[in-house]
Amino acid sequence: MLVPRERGERALAGSADPDGLARVFDAGLPVREELRVVDWLVAVARRLHGTLVLATDAGPVTLTPDPDALVDLTVHSDVWLDPEAALATLRGVDARVVYAPDGTDWGGPPETLRREGLAISVLDDADRAALHAEADAFDVHHLTTPEQRTGYALHLDLGDDGLVAVEIGGEDTPPVSVTRHGWAAGGTVAYRLRWFPLDDDELLEENPAPGHRVARTRAAERMGRLARALHAAVGGLVTDAADLPVHPEDL
Repeated sequence: MLVPRERGERALAGSADPDGLARVFDAGLPVREELRVVDWLVAVARRLHGTLVLATDAGPVTLTPDPDALVDLTVHSDVWLDPEAALATLRGVDARVVYAPDGTDWGGPPETLRREGLAISVLDDADRAALHAEADAFDVHHLTTPEQRTGYALHLDLGDDGLVAVEIGGEDTPPVSVTRHGWAAGGTVAYRLRWFPLDDDELLEENPAPGHRVARTRAAERMGRLARALHAAVGGLVTDAADLPVHPEDL
């Protein structure tokens, strides 16, 4: 495949290079159109367990992306699962799935304010009545209006193998692999499965440590089962981290 040669600066020493591009393009990293094409070729080679031959300033260089490097998956669908339904679906795969923590309890005002007190203005009877009426109307509105969720998340703690987060929400810009399907015309929901290892820095290494690879393999197996369960519940399309379609039976 021929593309315009568009090169930028050399990669900074010690910068993240999980795909080995800084090593291959030592004289200057590809940018713009060339970078987009190289990224796509790397994604396809990774998916097909293949090897690329890239033209560089030093001549042809081969690059073999690690096919197991990226384990994140997304289930795209036109079906919205309420949190309770999603939790039940995923707990059918692993009973350890829980709702993601939603903030922390408020511990009251800072100690300095508790010691020094707050300056409180004095209200007359009319102002106090109006304030209470406004507060009552606010409470009634929120107690009688069903909560409209725009997104939520579920977590699966894998211990030494890290954490799997399942993030559910609407998609503003679905990938082309999704928009080409008729069911996506009315809007799509993304069920994103993301893996967080204990050491995030290992994700940026072209050759991560053996322990990271073992944890990644075990996490990927569990994520595949979770994605299959979600797809069975909502249908749609499963994609990998590069937005390439994945058949559920291959997970």
